[in-house]
Order: sequence, then C-alpha cells, then structure tokens
Amino acid sequence: MKPTITLIAFLFCAFLYSQRTVFPGQDLLYPYLNDPSFVGAQQRVEVTGMLQVSDVERKQTSQYIFAQIPIYDNVTFGIDYFKDRFDYFSYSAAMVSTAFTIGRKDHFLTIGASGGLDTRQQERIPLDQLPTDENFAPDINASNRAFTYRGGLHYTLRSLTVGGFYNKMPIQTVTLRDGLEDLLEYRVEAGFTAYAQFGIKTSADLTLTPIVRYLGYDDEGIYEGALRADFKDRVSVSISYKNEYSVNPALQVYLFNALHIGYSYEMSLGEYDFGDVHALSLSYKFKKGEGEEGPEWEENARETTKKIAAITAPKKKKEPKKDPVPEPVEETGAPKVTAPAPQETVVVQTPEVDKEAVRRPKAIDKTVDKNTHLLKSGYYVVIGSFASFEEAQNAQKRFAKMEYYTIIGKKDPNSRFYLIVDSDTTKPEAIKRLSAHKLDRNFKDPWLMTVK
Repeated sequence: MKPTITLIAFLFCAFLYSQRTVFPGQDLLYPYLNDPSFVGAQQRVEVTGMLQVSDVERKQTSQYIFAQIPIYDNVTFGIDYFKDRFDYFSYSAAMVSTAFTIGRKDHFLTIGASGGLDTRQQERIPLDQLPTDENFAPDINASNRAFTYRGGLHYTLRSLTVGGFYNKMPIQTVTLRDGLEDLLEYRVEAGFTAYAQFGIKTSADLTLTPIVRYLGYDDEGIYEGALRADFKDRVSVSISYKNEYSVNPALQVYLFNALHIGYSYEMSLGEYDFGDVHALSLSYKFKKGEGEEGPEWEENARETTKKIAAITAPKKKKEPKKDPVPEPVEETGAPKVTAPAPQETVVVQTPEVDKEAVRRPKAIDKTVDKNTHLLKSGYYVVIGSFASFEEAQNAQKRFAKMEYYTIIGKKDPNSRFYLIVDSDTTKPEAIKRLSAHKLDRNFKDPWLMTVK
C-alpha cells in the first residue's frame, strides 16, 4: 500500500501545469481595454497606459496603450496597442476601434468593433535551444502576422447593463516534469465574455455595482463575480473572484479632474499557479469641449497668468501739464473774460436684466429626475460644470443666497454635474433665455446645453 501511495504522489508532483490567461487586471475599471463597445463611454479625449508584471522567475509582462477620441455624442474612435511577452515569445496587436450608440440616455444600445494586425514572434533564444517535444506558438514555419479583430455590444436600461464581447487572449502554460526543464507553451485563444451589472446608488456620493461575468477562453470556462464601488467621482475600487482561478482587487484614484492612477493585484488560486500579477495604470482625460471645466491645475494656471499680466502691464504715462496760454488782452488793458463752456452730462446706460427670466419658477424641477439627476430632453442654460455632486451643491447654495433658483442635472450616467438656471423645450426660446442670462453679471459665461 505504501509504495502505491508513494508512486501516486510522485506522478502528481512530477507532472503539473501552471496556466495563465492574460486578463487585464483593471478591466473592470477600464472596460474598453477588452470591449470596444465602451470606447468613448466617458465622452472625453482620453489616453490610457498600463503595465502588468507577473511576480515569478520567468518573464511575464503585458503592456496596454489606448487612446480614444469622441467625434460626436454617439460616435467615438480609438487606437490601441497591446503586447504580451513570455520568455521565448511575444504577442502584440495594434488596432483601430470605433463605437456608436443608438437610443436615448436612459436606455440605449452601444456597438463597438476593432480591427488591425497581430504579430507573434520568437525572442532571444536560438532555435536549437528550444525543446522539440512540445508545440510552440508561433509556428516558425508560417507567417507570424495576420489580421485580427474583436467586437462587443451592451444594452443599458437605466442602472442595468448587459452585454458581451469577442476577443483573443494569450494563454501561457508551463508544464513541470520531474528531471526535465520547464516546457513552455504559448498560444492565442479566441473566446467571448458575457456579463451583467447593476448600479445601486446608496447615497449622493457612493455607487455600488455588482457584476457577474462568464469568460469563455478555457475549455470549462471561468465564472466571475465582482463588485465595484465609485465614491464622489474621486475613487473607484473593485474586487473580483474567478472560480478556482484568481482573486483580483483593484484601485483607481482621480486627481485634478484629469489624471487617474490605478493599481491592481491578482493572486492565483487552485491549479492555475501563475504567481501574483501586479499592474500599474495611468490615464489622462482631456477637456471635453465648450462649457466643461478642464483640470483644476489648468484653470489655476490660467488665473495666475491673468493676475501676472495685470500686475506687469505697462502703466500709461501721464501727459505733462501744458503751460496756460495767456488770455488775449483788450486795448483797454483788461483781460478778455470768456464764459466757460457748458459741460455735457454723460449718461451710462446699463442693460436691463430680465428678472423674470433669471429667477425661473420651480417648474424647472420637472426636467430632472431627483434620484438619478438625469435630465429630460430639452435645452438648458448652464452656469457651472462640476466633477462631483457635492461641488455642484456648494455652488447651488451660493446662488441660492442671491435668490437664484437652480437645479443640478446630468446628461447621462457618466457625465459631469451641471448647475442649471433655466430651460426650454425649443431652441429659439432657449437662446432668448440664454441671452437674458448673459446680461446678469452674477453669471460667468453661461452657455446652452442640448440634451437629446
């Protein structure tokens, strides 16, 4: 009995697998890394970079670079580059992506697609040093460059989002055999991911989003349960569990309304012993367009430049006083007396402010959902744009002290918070209201926002 147990234990220890599917460790925070239907979801020009490293002796690194440019409210383009390196081999893909949205702000369908070239190549190790009893990717006798593509779609109904995407993932497998060197297998598998998520707004500052996903890149598939928490549009945290595969927490911090810094840690479980994976990401969101505030540091720099210009501006030189011209003298010798010219009274006319248009009745409340802060279709006079609801509330309180009635609303679930002083359902009438508010010196550059 004892020899049999020893033999079984020997065989078990002599033939083990260490397999890793290269999932981005922060794809719950950056879904567009795998799913092209999320390209442009933030409606901002954005550049993202991520470096992912496996904490093992053999080399395992992955790089992601992504740029996305929204063209219209419902059309966005993106360019992305991915490279995975694993000892002898590397796999890279460069693609162009596009996504377009159909529907309204509270229920819409978004479809995305990517296409480009992928390259598989051997690195550093001469061919005569590779083991010959295992299949390796790429096939050195075949072309190592080919067209690749991926596609995705998701449907959003208020706080519920369901969708899926097709993609290709590198698979890294290490076979450990007693008395032999590690045999490495590297391949690229096509598969799909299906998911559902539901956003729960627990307070004005905190949103919890439970997520379930099925990842079909393995023969048996991987089931994943996750939870993401977004706090004050400043911090996002997620944690996911893939059954018998890994546990993956991730953190993202927002700085200056523009720079996002992320970190994730993935720990392998069960038979998939690929070590621990660390990932660091940086993402920069540029100013969206007219009416939306840019980074805080950019605004501060502009204000500082204005102050310096005002201080250093050359002062006008005072003209020297001219000597008085002597009065003409009459023949009698007495000076000629002339009556002073009457001075004209200049009246400065100040444009009248339409008080009725400025202090709009509370009927404007009907244009916004009090729970989600989403605005109905129409035209809105905006006097402020803020990254968080708390900042918008502070501005609303300041205007309330001046007897202005305002509302806070959002164009879509992912947009900024806008402070609105007036609205109308027709554009010509809304333009008239905007013109009236521009005469009010208490408003700094009000503008008209269209919500479809």
